[in-house]
Amino acid sequence: MKKEYLKVTLNLNLIARELSSFNKKYITIKEFSKYFGTSNKTSGKILKNLEKMGYVKRYSSSAYFIIGNSAQ
Repeated sequence: MKKEYLKVTLNLNLIARELSSFNKKYITIKEFSKYFGTSNKTSGKILKNLEKMGYVKRYSSSAYFIIGNSAQ
């Protein structure tokens, strides 16, 4: 059986802007997955990239601090 792959490009700046509009200081990988409709694995990868860009900071193994949001 041949595997089929789909590559998707995300605008991380738009995702970061959406996160900063949340009235929360932290977001878990599960919450991110539910909100954006992605798997936990994909959400973890996205949050890791957002951390590299300075939009979030890892708080624990499953939670990230949202930098620059309205709840601060």
